[in-house]
Amino acid sequence: MDDLIRVLHIDESPTDRDLVFNTLEENCSGFKVDQAANIEEASKFLSDFEYDLVLSEFNTESLPGLQVIDWVQRKYPDLPVFIFTGTGSELVAVEAIKTGAIDYLNKTPDHIRQLPLKLQAAIDYSSSIRDNKKNHQLTRLQSLFEDSPVPIWEEEFKDLYAYLEELKANGVDDLKSYFETNPEALNICAKKIKILDVNKAAVDLHKARDKEHLIKNLEKTFTEKSYAVFKDEILALASGQMEFEAEGEVITLEGETLFIFIRLTMHFEENGSCRALLATTDITQHKAHEENLERLMFAIEATRESVVITDSLGLIQYVNPAFENNSGYKREEAIGQNPNILKSGKHDAEFFEEMWATLVKGENWSGRIINRHKKGHFFTEEVSISPVRNTQGKTVSY
Repeated sequence: MDDLIRVLHIDESPTDRDLVFNTLEENCSGFKVDQAANIEEASKFLSDFEYDLVLSEFNTESLPGLQVIDWVQRKYPDLPVFIFTGTGSELVAVEAIKTGAIDYLNKTPDHIRQLPLKLQAAIDYSSSIRDNKKNHQLTRLQSLFEDSPVPIWEEEFKDLYAYLEELKANGVDDLKSYFETNPEALNICAKKIKILDVNKAAVDLHKARDKEHLIKNLEKTFTEKSYAVFKDEILALASGQMEFEAEGEVITLEGETLFIFIRLTMHFEENGSCRALLATTDITQHKAHEENLERLMFAIEATRESVVITDSLGLIQYVNPAFENNSGYKREEAIGQNPNILKSGKHDAEFFEEMWATLVKGENWSGRIINRHKKGHFFTEEVSISPVRNTQGKTVSY
């Protein structure tokens, strides 16, 4: 029993707990697993037994986010914490390692097969570097930070928080109104934020020569929309939020306008610093795609021809206003129904069998159909039906 690797697993999901238990204790030799559904149960286990490692879900309702790492390390500083995360986010990985996790594993279809070796490696690694753990974590963090394909900024917000407290002490209760009447205050806020580091992906995104070139010319990357988003960010942090997400806009140092999605996560450290990690994602192509879809939908809504979209089973998912006018059925009446609601009885079974035989082969079908209006009279339409395929070539709608 003394030779067993003892693991405390913290996870609110019974299914995930069973999966880990079966993998480590029943199917692998050398592991003893105790399981806790919340921090209260985990605390009792930790007070009663000694463990080689704590395995925890990244987000638990009883102690969310990175706090579980802080909680374990405050009580048991030499006990390594291994993090599960279902987000697959590089930012989560950086945050977990920075806070003190020994390693992390993204939940994927085959993550459970990797678990025993990953835990064994984490325990061995923890033992071998216990005396210089802090230095190793910094190295690991820097590696994750630099090599991440996601553009990431590391920033210090201590002076900004002090400035916001100063405004509050001077009687500024409504920051939003204050920033609107004193726009220069936003520039002061921006200068209070210290850029500690940016990774290569951020340098590349902004078309800068290097980190120094980007940081020195940061103001040139801002647009009017950038400042509007920055104001929302400051207001969110001033209200006590630890995370902030928004769509924004930047100009690269080569003059190209990019649309980005930003996610900022704040972390307060014991030494009084207020560190933040800001991840940015280029969504320029996504925004262009959205605009194209909006134009397409405007055209479909405006056309005088009936447009109907069904799922792969033939159930109506969308109709345009022309369909409502031509058929007499309102959109809410048609959605979820089969186009058979228009069936007139003027076509025999062979007609529809031939139609579906063509569509099932993935081909377009065109022809003239006599349909029945909701009020009962007949009307004739020239119809074209086209299969819509996904990237795997499977028909998902018509």
